[in-house]
Amino acid sequence: MALGASMGVAREPERPDPEAWDGGSGNGPEPTAPDPHGLLRVRTDPAVPTTVHVDGIPRDDWALNWMKLAPGGHVVAFSDVPGYSTPPPTSVDVVADGVAEVVGRFEPRGFLRVVTDPAVPAAISVGGVPRDDWGLWTAVPSGSYVVSFGAVEGYRAPAPQTVEVRARETAVVTGRYVFDGLTPGPVPGSFGLLRTFTDPAVPSQVLVDGIPRDDWALNWMKLAPGTYTVGFTDVPGYGTPPLQTVAVTVGQTTTVRGVFRVYGSLRVTSDPPVPSTIFVDGVPVDDWGLWTSVPPGTHAVSFGPVPGYAVPAPRQVIVTERTLTWVDGAFGVAQAGPLDWPTAYVFARDGRIFFAERFTGHIRVIRDGALLPSPFATLPGTATAGEQGLLGLALDPGFPTVPWVYAYQTYAPPSGPVYSRILRIRADGDVGGTPEAVLAPIPAAGFHNGGVIAFGPDDKLYALVGDAGDSQAAQDLRVLNGKTLRMNPDGSVPDDNPFAGAPNANPYVYTYGHRNMFGIAFHPATGRAYITENGPNDNDEVNVLVPGENYGWPIVRGIAGRPGYRDPIVTYTPTIAPTNAAFPPGSTFPEFDGDLVFGDWNTGSLRRLDLLPPTYEVVASQEVLILASEGILDVEVGLDGSLSFSTASTIFRYSPSSSGAATSVRLPPTTSEIAADVPHIALRVRRYQPREQSSK
Repeated sequence: MALGASMGVAREPERPDPEAWDGGSGNGPEPTAPDPHGLLRVRTDPAVPTTVHVDGIPRDDWALNWMKLAPGGHVVAFSDVPGYSTPPPTSVDVVADGVAEVVGRFEPRGFLRVVTDPAVPAAISVGGVPRDDWGLWTAVPSGSYVVSFGAVEGYRAPAPQTVEVRARETAVVTGRYVFDGLTPGPVPGSFGLLRTFTDPAVPSQVLVDGIPRDDWALNWMKLAPGTYTVGFTDVPGYGTPPLQTVAVTVGQTTTVRGVFRVYGSLRVTSDPPVPSTIFVDGVPVDDWGLWTSVPPGTHAVSFGPVPGYAVPAPRQVIVTERTLTWVDGAFGVAQAGPLDWPTAYVFARDGRIFFAERFTGHIRVIRDGALLPSPFATLPGTATAGEQGLLGLALDPGFPTVPWVYAYQTYAPPSGPVYSRILRIRADGDVGGTPEAVLAPIPAAGFHNGGVIAFGPDDKLYALVGDAGDSQAAQDLRVLNGKTLRMNPDGSVPDDNPFAGAPNANPYVYTYGHRNMFGIAFHPATGRAYITENGPNDNDEVNVLVPGENYGWPIVRGIAGRPGYRDPIVTYTPTIAPTNAAFPPGSTFPEFDGDLVFGDWNTGSLRRLDLLPPTYEVVASQEVLILASEGILDVEVGLDGSLSFSTASTIFRYSPSSSGAATSVRLPPTTSEIAADVPHIALRVRRYQPREQSSK
């Protein structure tokens, strides 16, 4: 048995510890029981690009999947779609655990085109309602209509005409005026003119005092002097302008410009597909996914909880006009559970997963997705107070050919104080032999025990040892607390350790000046070790290890720039309690190549640091990838290159097929956009064609 230095006797006073596992402010979010809800499904018949509103809030376009709603009464409404009659709002009762369904039936309209021959400023009325002057081209429900023509000075007006309009067809009515030079026109001084247009030109129906008049625009419509309200129907892909109140005066033309804000499209999917509620800017819009029009700008996309999954972190996405922005939320999929505090786990080359149970002292095995009933090994005397327990696990680099399983245990001997030790157990299939001590005793306390172990690319075993509540010991090279240790697989000291053979230094010490560490990972390009370190009430750190370097605790913390002490590459205040870490392989996460991913205990976040080559010591950016319902304990790379992480109850798999990043593509132009950008093309458009304007 290789022996470490004796345990320290001095201890700094305990302060509130934000990363403590046994209670207090450091605990991660507790899972909560879901609120009672029912499901609302909405579809349109036929399928049209309407925006579905629930209780006055725009939700999703075309339809709603199965959206979770609180039990009770709700109102479903639809935005307008050119060429269709909009269904009226529908009241629906949603009951707990039930499914309510609403079908919005959009009746296709026909098109009524009215022209005058010759072109004259006649007031065109349909069914006795003035619609526009000079002519009109508008969508109307199928049916029979009476079209009449107003007086024009010097012309005899044609008689009213009855016309049949059929769905999806255009009926054309020509009012033939005969010049006689005698017929009086409208009474002079009895009217003003109202002209409207849409910007850009879109097939919106213009409403005057709530009455539909004409599509795309109004020419010069005669109205009695007074105050009028001008509105516009909705057009998919655009924001509808608000109502405008205008005054019409005798002999004057009042012009109204309806500005339709060009929207972008936001598509949100989940990987894998799950019944998560999607939120946009904090508003629930649909479950499973969405594809909707939104105003250009920055929008927050977030995901609701789904049992058995860890949720993608909220994302800020930029949507630009006429562009589709696609967010794919990568959910963590429960790979194994429920489990009993899997503080550390490792993937064997033969497909098995070995994991350590913190409180029981068991090392368990998962084979082919199933937890084996009998533990691989049970380590006697496992101490569990505070942050103690079975804390670390590693496999020999040659496993299973070299059949050693390594563990870091806080040990309570039959007599004497608690200490930590590194053990190895020989594997015989799924059964372990008698544990052998590799290194003991290692100082231990109620808190700050560290306990993570891992083999580096040099085939040496690294162990992270906290200061065990004795902060000054972290600067004492003679003792093991507050250090990173490095050893051969049999527990002997490597000849190239920085303090091997040095007087007044423990030869196992690789780096020193650490407080409490819960994570280690080795960079695939440089081979250097990165560790996560917990601060007191500030300055959690990520450090790059350099042999023999001093990382400052308790003399300095955070980025101090002080000679003789190594600064971290990033810090966190308020504290997050970072835990174990991994480097995702570029073969499965090309966008993460060379980046560090680690978990944290306080918020249950899986975090990514974008590290810049060639040194990979500069953090270009960082993001939260996923949110677990509990604090994250361990992070590992699976045999297939996927990321996985554990909480106190579950091991989750984070699929390599998607990182959840947003992508944007330019959408093809719509018919109305083509007509607005190239006006002469509008003459070829039958369905949404703007009229040929006449001038006075």
